[in-house]
Amino acid sequence: MTSLYHLHTPKTGGHWVDSKILVPIEKALSNVGVDLIIDHAGWYHVEDDTYITMSWRDPAQRTVSHFFHHKNKFMRDDSPTTEKEFLSWIKDNKKFMQDYQSKNLFYIPGEENPPFFYIQDKAFLLIDINLNEAKERLSRINILFKEMTDASANAIIKKIVEDFNLDESLISFDNEININDNDNSKVFWENISDGLKEYLYELSPIDTEIYFDNSNNWFTR
Repeated sequence: MTSLYHLHTPKTGGHWVDSKILVPIEKALSNVGVDLIIDHAGWYHVEDDTYITMSWRDPAQRTVSHFFHHKNKFMRDDSPTTEKEFLSWIKDNKKFMQDYQSKNLFYIPGEENPPFFYIQDKAFLLIDINLNEAKERLSRINILFKEMTDASANAIIKKIVEDFNLDESLISFDNEININDNDNSKVFWENISDGLKEYLYELSPIDTEIYFDNSNNWFTR
């Protein structure tokens, strides 16, 4: 393996992964000639000898997080959000939001730096997949995980150390931890109706099937 690529689907805990797993092992990977690639670029960086890690998030929570990131960061709007406003945004962007995580398994941008979160990228919009195709592509992932705890981070690091025969003395946990939480998103999620949550799961049936299917090869240690 000549590279380790974290296939960072937007709003799936990428900052946590960077802080708790990837940054600590970067020096050790470089020491054995392995490039570390962290990018919002779907399948763009995947080659035959690429080692891939990927986090998978509850799809309903991910959609809510995506909305608030767009509203707070790009629209510069920190005002309270109603379910009506949220649903209006979903209606306008439904095709993009549907099975967003699964689409990242097939998305190859037409340029090295694709439009942020692909919201204006027609190539992303036109991706059409089914569950079997998504699961087949997932089988290519070396480490697929949805649990984000200190224990899981340590276990994933241990697995990567073993797979690449890394020098553990070069692993450093002195970096700043950044989890990029959005308080507005968390409060909204805690207060929305069960009906809206159900709608969001129905919006992304493939992502939902994958997330809740415990027969998948989730990384455990």
